[in-house]
This record gives sequence, C-alpha cells and structure tokens, in this order.
Amino acid sequence: MSQQNVHNVGKGIVVGGIAVVIFLFVIFIAGLFGPNNAQESKDLRTERIKPIGQVNLVEEKGVVAQTSVQKPVVKKTGPAKSGKEVYNTTCMACHATGIAGAPKYGNKELWAPRIAKGEATLIQHALNGFNAMPPRGGNSALSDAEVKAAVHYILQAVGGSSAEPATPAATPAATAPSKSGQEIYKSVCSACHAIGLVGSPKFGDKDMWAPRIAKGKATLIQHALNGFNAMPPRGGNPNLSDTEVKAAIDYMLGAVSSDKPAKPAKTTPTAPVATSPAPSNNLDLAKGEQVYKQTCQVCHTMGIAGAPKFGDKTAWQSRVTQKMETLFSHALNGFKGNSGVMPPKGGATYLSDADVKAAVAYMVSKVK
Repeated sequence: MSQQNVHNVGKGIVVGGIAVVIFLFVIFIAGLFGPNNAQESKDLRTERIKPIGQVNLVEEKGVVAQTSVQKPVVKKTGPAKSGKEVYNTTCMACHATGIAGAPKYGNKELWAPRIAKGEATLIQHALNGFNAMPPRGGNSALSDAEVKAAVHYILQAVGGSSAEPATPAATPAATAPSKSGQEIYKSVCSACHAIGLVGSPKFGDKDMWAPRIAKGKATLIQHALNGFNAMPPRGGNPNLSDTEVKAAIDYMLGAVSSDKPAKPAKTTPTAPVATSPAPSNNLDLAKGEQVYKQTCQVCHTMGIAGAPKFGDKTAWQSRVTQKMETLFSHALNGFKGNSGVMPPKGGATYLSDADVKAAVAYMVSKVK
C-alpha cells in the first residue's frame, strides 16, 4: 500500500470517529432534556425555590377570596389589664396631652361630640383605628376586652359611660356592710345638696326636686352612678357601691315626699369643738386624710365650684399665701370668692372644728 493510501485510510478513521462522538453527544443531550427529565427538573426547581408563604386566589360563588399561609400567631397570656392600666400604659400617650387631635382625658367639651356617636361606635374606632388613631392605640397585644375596658374608663371620667365592668376576682374578698342612705348623704352628698352647690337641688326642697322627680327614679339613679352636668360619678366617691348610691337617692327623695321633710340626723362630734385656731403642726394629719377622703374630695378631686384640686401647687399657691388661720376660717365658716364657693365645713356640718382643720392641714401639706 502506498503512502498516499495509508494517509487516506487514517483520515477516514479520524472523520468516522468524530462523527460517532457527535452522534453520541446528540443522543445524550436529547435524553437529558427529554419530556420526562424536563418535567422532573421543573418540579425540583419549583420545590427548591418555593417560598415559606404563598398567596392563592380561590373563586367561590363569584367572589375571589384570598388565602395565605401565615406564621403562627403567639397569643397573649396572663390576666387581663383593667381599663385604668390600659389607659396609663397606652392611651395616655395621646389623650393626656391631646396630641394629634385626641380628645383630652376628662375634658367633657371635647368628648361630647364623640359620646353623641354612641359608645359602640367609639369601641369600634378604638379596635379598628380612626383618623390619626391607630388600631388598639398602637398596641396590638391588647385584647378586645382590654380595649373596651379602656374606653369605659375614659368615658367614665366625663360621665359618658357606666362603670367599667369589674374583672372577676380569683378569691372573693370580704366586703364591709353597706352604709345607710342617711350615712352616705352625710358623708358625701351633703357637701353639695345641703346648700345647693353648683345647681344641685337642696335637701328637702320640694320645688327644686320636682323636675328631677318627674324624670323618674331610674334616671336619678343613673345620674348619681355615672355623673350628670357638674355632679361627678357617685358624688365623687368611687368607693361607693351601687346599693349605697341608690340608698342615698332613696333617703333624699324621702325628704321631699312627705308633708314634713326629713332632716339629717345630728351626730355627736367625734372630737371636742375647738374654740380657737390651732397651729397646723399640732393637728392630726392622719385624721385630716380620713376627713378629706370622706368629705373634701367630692369637690377638691375634680375642682368642682372652683375648689383648688388636691395636690395642685399652682391652684393652692394663692390660698397658702393667706396663711393657715385664714384657710381655717374659710373652711369652718364657708367662703364665696371670685374663683370659687366653699360651704361651711364642706357641707358636712356634723364635723368638729378640729376635724375640719386637720383636713385643711392635710391638703396644704401636699402642696408644700
């Protein structure tokens, strides 16, 4: 065989080998991307990049409903907070200062148009948000019951709601026996009703009580429990039970339902009547605190009839500068000035002079 022939044979073998390699490569590629393997590859890719949550649209009865896979929600545990606690921890951030147009706590004028919408509407606004107010005041951890309790608490301060629903106690606590209507009148109601302070009907005055009685006893009880006009809820003593408030109403109505109106029974002074002013540093401040809580706080807690609020240094400043003897005289004998009205002994005329002075000294001690 000539050299030329050998060369040609070698060249043919090389070409044939290359053709075989190309043929096998084409078969490999076809098998790799064939129908079965292509679907398998797609499924694998889908599973690998599948998100944690996905959104599906499901059509049911002509309505497209959106469903989603969500992360589990961690529910709040522990006892429910009271309305006061929720207000102090969440609501007061805006309602104490009126920020972003929020009605200030205790401001009846600002709350009036809200109350007119109804308590149910206010609760819905608090739960779902309204205008600048975020849902649940921005605290998503609050339960519906806690939000409702906070609304009750805020409205109670402006006389727009019944008392906040009580949270059941784990163990019933022992309660003191209810006081009689006469006792409640003397310790709480007489501060205003004995002299007709801020428009309250005077005890035993049939003419003043007639339009109130025409509204029905049930209405009078609701006003006494929840507050009405200048009258604070429960006469300013939140410790009174519903039964005690109703008993006081019965007692006052009894005084105008007979031909001879009843008069509050006189009681023996708890201490000898002082004949001369006593220095404030010799007075029993513990007794003064007791008298304040029983009688004085009716007006001094909310500033009724211009009374300086308890603990308000600015409001008390002009009084303190008059010295204790003047304050004692005003408290004992009554005082009517440009900025307020004070009935003798706060309307509780059964108090001894020493008790009244002790109460004055106690209030002054909190602003010095």
